[in-house]
Amino acid sequence: MFSKSPRQDMDAKNVILVVAFLLEENVLDQLVETITDMVATKFLNRTKNTVDHILSSHEFMLASNTAQAKTTLTLKSISTQLEAVTNSLTEVMAPIQRDPHMGGKSGHAPPVKSSATKTAKECQGSAPQDHSPEGNFNLCKKINAHLAEINKAMGNMGMVDVADIKATATWI
Repeated sequence: MFSKSPRQDMDAKNVILVVAFLLEENVLDQLVETITDMVATKFLNRTKNTVDHILSSHEFMLASNTAQAKTTLTLKSISTQLEAVTNSLTEVMAPIQRDPHMGGKSGHAPPVKSSATKTAKECQGSAPQDHSPEGNFNLCKKINAHLAEINKAMGNMGMVDVADIKATATWI
């Protein structure tokens, strides 16, 4: 058998303490790493839906902004075209309104741009309120009657008689 000396006992005790400290440190490191992974995984799982909703909302807002920009540019273009058409119609109607033989009254000046164009609020009262098929058909008849009056007042000027034209559009 061995004979133990106090020095060997002390060395063995020190070796055992060193191994114990190393094992404890290793266990603590693994425990901290495991807890950190669990907390991070739980946090990410709970916030995943929120993050997905935020990203989806962001993508929707980007698409909406793009669509609004395109619509705004289109409306601006249409507005410019309508202004040009209004100006052209004003120029065309000026001689007709001044010539009594063309259905106009002498002394009448051509309409100016501000009186030729109305705001949406001004036109709202004169807009048809009945949007049913029957209401649309009645509106079509009134427009055709008005066009016939204009055609007659203009002396037919080689235009087709409105009464000869059959309605081909379906009024909804």
